[in-house]
Amino acid sequence: MSIMKECLHQCKQTQFSLDFTCFNKCPDGYLGYKQQCIHKCPSDSPYIYDNLCVKDCKNLRQGMNCFDKCPKGTLHLDKTCVRICPSMKPYAYKGKCVRNCAKYAIQKNCYEHCPSGLSGYKNKCILNCPMEARYSYKWECLTRCPNKTSVIFNFKCLDTCPIGKFKYERRCLYKCPTSHPYVFNNECVHTCYGYLDGKLCRMKCPKGKFLYKSKCISKCPMQTKFVNSQKCVASCPFAHDEYFNCIKKCPRYSYRNGKTCKAGCPPGVPFVGMYRSRCSQNCDNNEVATEDYKCISEADCSGFIDGIWCRPTCPEHMYILISGGKMFCKSLMSVYIAIPILTLCVLFSVSFSIRVLCQWRSMPKRKIQAIIELERQDNNEETSLL
Repeated sequence: MSIMKECLHQCKQTQFSLDFTCFNKCPDGYLGYKQQCIHKCPSDSPYIYDNLCVKDCKNLRQGMNCFDKCPKGTLHLDKTCVRICPSMKPYAYKGKCVRNCAKYAIQKNCYEHCPSGLSGYKNKCILNCPMEARYSYKWECLTRCPNKTSVIFNFKCLDTCPIGKFKYERRCLYKCPTSHPYVFNNECVHTCYGYLDGKLCRMKCPKGKFLYKSKCISKCPMQTKFVNSQKCVASCPFAHDEYFNCIKKCPRYSYRNGKTCKAGCPPGVPFVGMYRSRCSQNCDNNEVATEDYKCISEADCSGFIDGIWCRPTCPEHMYILISGGKMFCKSLMSVYIAIPILTLCVLFSVSFSIRVLCQWRSMPKRKIQAIIELERQDNNEETSLL
């Protein structure tokens, strides 16, 4: 509701006046009629629709009020709204009063299906089907079960047998007969065209079972102990894991060794890179390899550096050299080679000395004195020259 805040000669055609005031809609307690707000509709327009006085109701009427649809708690009867359906149309169906129910009636209310626990028969919902229509299917009493349904106890017709029972000739059985011993899609069949899992016929073996000679078994026999795509096979095309499962490629940081995958890198590229995380022929500069062929920096080696290796201890026939805060393993081979050479030199020197001494002692005294005299003369000559 809005009030015009200006002086006018008359209200607009779409407005209503009350006490010289124009309204778009009459205030509560008033009704609109010929651009006026009044307390009661006149006899020529006695009905009320949307707070306006009208001559007739276009859709539905309850008392002197017009509606587009009946209010909650009322029912549609012809062009009126009533609280209770009259005897000429005593049944209620989808908010309307009707003469008869198309399907089923309970206490003057129509239903398309009977409520749970009841069955429909001759437009009524009853607790038990009569003998002349003793079969029950989808809440209806029938003289016989429809085609493609199974008959179960208490004359109830079902589209499929319940869990634990199998369909055979429109009956539900706990066990299939010997003429049709296999179960496929919950139905007893004469021949299994899939794979047998006990008495169950399957198109694919379930998880945890493996196909062997058209049967699903829990464990493959020794002659076909490998599993390839859930099938028992004598050997794998590529390789197998420790559980005899066939694999198409070896896991990361392992390589094919015959029909198995061996941990680590293959012999041609045995080292695992420090940063590149792949197998390589050798470690990078300033890197050494641990005993499991992983490359680490020389600074991270807490043991002894032996060429390209970082070892926990130095091997035999090697000595420890500490240099630049690092411990190195050095070979004793040069020492081993030097010892026999030095030994030979010493032996040769000793042998030569002994030989000279022996020759000296074997000379006659006169010859020795002559040699000494000659040496003395040579010394005197050198002194005179000086």
